[in-house]
Amino acid sequence: MSKQEASNIIHNLLPHLEAVNIPILNIRVDAATKKTSPLRGDVWISKEPSSSNKWEKNIIGLIEVKSKHTTVGSRDWNDAIRQGKLKAEYQELPYFVVTNTDTIWKYYRTKDAKEITLDGNPINSPLGLYDLGILFTQISVTKLNAKKDTALPERLYSEKEFQAALYQVKNVYRTCNIDDINSKIKTTITFVVLKYITEQESIHRTLDKNVMLWTDWRERNIERDIKATIEDIQRKSVYSDVAMQLGIDPALTSTHCAEIKRHLEKFQYSGCNFDLYGAVYESFADKNMKKEFGEYYTRRHIAKTLSELLMRGELAPRKLQVCDPACGTGGFLTEAYRILLRNYTGGGYFTTDVNDELKSKTFFGFDIKEANISLARINMCLAGDGHTNISVTPDSLITLEEEKYDYVLTNVPYGDYKGTANVDNFTYAQKKRYENLFLEKVIKSLKYGGRAVIVIPDGILESPSLEGYRMRMLAEVKIDAVISLHKYVFRPYTTEKTYALILQRRQKNEVAKKMNYDVFMYILENDGFQKGDKRYPIRENNIPDLLTNYKTLNCEAPHTFINTANINESNFHNLTPEFYLNYYEGEYQDVNMDEYKEMIERLKHLNNVLENPFAA
Repeated sequence: MSKQEASNIIHNLLPHLEAVNIPILNIRVDAATKKTSPLRGDVWISKEPSSSNKWEKNIIGLIEVKSKHTTVGSRDWNDAIRQGKLKAEYQELPYFVVTNTDTIWKYYRTKDAKEITLDGNPINSPLGLYDLGILFTQISVTKLNAKKDTALPERLYSEKEFQAALYQVKNVYRTCNIDDINSKIKTTITFVVLKYITEQESIHRTLDKNVMLWTDWRERNIERDIKATIEDIQRKSVYSDVAMQLGIDPALTSTHCAEIKRHLEKFQYSGCNFDLYGAVYESFADKNMKKEFGEYYTRRHIAKTLSELLMRGELAPRKLQVCDPACGTGGFLTEAYRILLRNYTGGGYFTTDVNDELKSKTFFGFDIKEANISLARINMCLAGDGHTNISVTPDSLITLEEEKYDYVLTNVPYGDYKGTANVDNFTYAQKKRYENLFLEKVIKSLKYGGRAVIVIPDGILESPSLEGYRMRMLAEVKIDAVISLHKYVFRPYTTEKTYALILQRRQKNEVAKKMNYDVFMYILENDGFQKGDKRYPIRENNIPDLLTNYKTLNCEAPHTFINTANINESNFHNLTPEFYLNYYEGEYQDVNMDEYKEMIERLKHLNNVLENPFAA
């Protein structure tokens, strides 16, 4: 496989597959199977995780990958068809796929390389596991078309279907009069985690064989069996620290538990591609709880985007230490884990040893709240593990080690600092503000050459009173990019105007030296959600533009490059994109549609009066 093809797989193909909810853990890239060896398929897709000894027996798809500029009928495309047909024959697959990872997807029957169809329609886009399973079971030497309506019941695990199932779970709680929101959330997460543990144990059993799991529960005694499972797992096991947070509401009977199990068991939670805990929380929490939750929660699409920008260059495994010193519920850590998993898988480097390294030695998270740490562990567990080094700290400003981490990803806490850290030890500024002290502490925690993405409030980057702070910071770091996040990004949790600062700590011999370089500035005008408290999905979204055109002049949203020579005393070393782009972010207001329609009717009436002032 060429470097270009490997890059296409990592940056284009795997995100497409994630978008249709194919777990990255189920994929192997540039690999030979027992049946195809020594021939290596570009991308194999299985119904089982790659760590399972059942992975190869459950392969249901092969994708041959060409460069983005390859077209149908070209020599490279025809070569991919020839290669795909041969490997699919050896693997005994009835079909295979060829794609340029961009605009062209073609599905071919293995027998004769004729294009196949689904429900009579050509297939021109990536398909999820369910649809691939239909092709696998229905395409044959005599059949070129597969039909969904003749397939087995659908086994979906997209976020949309998961939210629909949560709605049904809500109804169960209503029937047994459970009003405590925290209990609803805890109970739901308990079912999800126990299903996840069952999935993991089916791959490699670590628990005693007498421990009852999801598939062992007896319907008539299910609430007692669940409690027994939790107690057994809470004893010494690899899941003990996660299991300590589990439990079900005592008002639930066996009938209620069986119904909840039925709604949630069709989903596969191992390697899930969306924020399970966030989905549960959004479904059950009220407005006040969400506001409190927002202090510790970075919206997942923002965490995912910023993690991608920071870590997209980590393509081959190496010993890394990745940290979030204010991890909250673990959003940045789970996204960083997924990006490394995708990159290593896409490069064909993912092995058991690499997986063990990611799980136990790579990720570190700290928070002052035990409840947040519990949720972060659960989130990391559901993402694929990596929760070993997530722990409570009395104060990261005191305990965070210096010169330790290769990457730091964090959303710093804001407000007056009332802790016991000695602010005299901070050199950027001795002002007792969390955000000021935390940013400096993050930079000092990086190894020389280490990189970070930090979400910070606007004052640090533009306040004239903090010019000295910015100058001292600029002497120690190289700013890669400043991304302006519009003021509604974290609504309804907070109204704080924020920026994402992407930086690299200078090498020791570069500190305080004058360096001229260009800083990429970008204004994220839209993030795919409404600018208001409701934050429903909308079409306008600059995130794909940012990911595709990062640090180029091809961006559609307002952007520029500013040389550090132009960041100086004349502008108080201002680091905000708005300053250099002369940009003003207008105010938006939620509109009541009934009031809006009434206003329109009044305006129409007024217009009629003006046009016909003497009409009866």
